[in-house]
Amino acid sequence: MGHKHGGQHNHGNPKQQTGDSPTNPLHVKLISGENEGAPKTDSHNETGDGKKEPPKKWRWPRWMGAPDWWIAGATIVLAVFAFASFLLLLKQLNDAREFFARDQRPWIVPTVQMTERVFEQQPVTGFINLSNSGKTPAAKIHGEFVIEGLKIGESPRFKYEDVSRTIDYTGIIYPNAAPEKIQATWLRFVPETKKVEPNLLTHDQAQDFVQGKFFFIVYGRITYDDTFRTHHWAQLCEVVHGVPNRAYSYPECTKYNDADDN
Repeated sequence: MGHKHGGQHNHGNPKQQTGDSPTNPLHVKLISGENEGAPKTDSHNETGDGKKEPPKKWRWPRWMGAPDWWIAGATIVLAVFAFASFLLLLKQLNDAREFFARDQRPWIVPTVQMTERVFEQQPVTGFINLSNSGKTPAAKIHGEFVIEGLKIGESPRFKYEDVSRTIDYTGIIYPNAAPEKIQATWLRFVPETKKVEPNLLTHDQAQDFVQGKFFFIVYGRITYDDTFRTHHWAQLCEVVHGVPNRAYSYPECTKYNDADDN
């Protein structure tokens, strides 16, 4: 009989243990190069499969409030600015129109033509010449004129109501045309007949006139319209006396001469 050894010897491969690779006889555990516990970084904004992530949308900052309020506020500011610009443009257009109308307007210039010779028991008459020195025609011309006989020291009344006066209506006067002549007369009201008639110069008034003690004042007011339908007016006052080369000063008459500046 053969001799049996008391022990068994395993001459084959050693028994593999759990977690060991058959090709890793040194029993070294192989691990991946990536750190599984560390967060993944993506410097190229790519996912793990190489696809790019969509860009993040911009969000309205909370400190700026709701965007609707900002849009409404900006709309109001723009509306106010547009309205202010419109008002400024409208003012400039009105100023330009007023300047043009003033530059092109008519100017009615009244002058008095009256003789220095008067006669007893005769009416005293004169002419008011209306000329247009402007650039456009004057229309709807209306004039009221009064001749007053005064003594030295008396002042004219400068009134038209309840006063005997000459009234004239003229349709139109063109620039640089021949003057419109309006005849005015020294008038008086007769209570008995309730009529207006020429005032006849008495003997004493005629003598005082040539001596400078009695004089006449012609005053009047003219109204008219221009082509832009703007209303205008002019006033005149002139002293007529019978002493040649004598200077008379009547501040009231000088002050009454006036015209509008529309």
